[in-house]
Amino acid sequence: MKTSQNKFHYFKLKDLIDLERGKRTDYIENGKYPVFGAGEKAMGYCNEYNNEGNITITRKGTIGNIYKREFKHFVTDASNIIVVKNKKIIEVYLYEWLLSKEYLIKQLSKPMLIPELDEKAFMNLEINVPNLEDQKKVVDILNRYRFFLEENNKHTLQLINSLENYRSGVRNMFFEILGEKNE
Repeated sequence: MKTSQNKFHYFKLKDLIDLERGKRTDYIENGKYPVFGAGEKAMGYCNEYNNEGNITITRKGTIGNIYKREFKHFVTDASNIIVVKNKKIIEVYLYEWLLSKEYLIKQLSKPMLIPELDEKAFMNLEINVPNLEDQKKVVDILNRYRFFLEENNKHTLQLINSLENYRSGVRNMFFEILGEKNE
């Protein structure tokens, strides 16, 4: 750990987290928990879970995608579960930092036929960590911004739907008028 004059402490990820590899599971038709591999969408369902909301990072195939699913689910061996082991960092702050470095993380690939995350290089990434109070402030600001964007996206989609309906009505009226004149 290094300390800067800006009240940040620099850590390597390996000093803050552990990586737990996901596992293989059998899918069942009416399973209770969604199963996630290296993608954003559930691959199926099973009746067990191995993650209650921790951050995950895809490690095989599509590497370096960062997810935080706030519900019980099963993580396959195509991803790792990130477990915070050091109380100097808040998990959601780490999540936001990882998202900000996602492009860099995606470059940490072992040269293999199927891309695989170079976990040693990943764990050696350095992160600047402010005190817990400042981490909470950063997370709060980012959450407010995310909420603002989500609300604006909802309004934008509503506006697009209204404009599409208006366009459809004008088009139908236009062709009705043309149809009447052609008869």
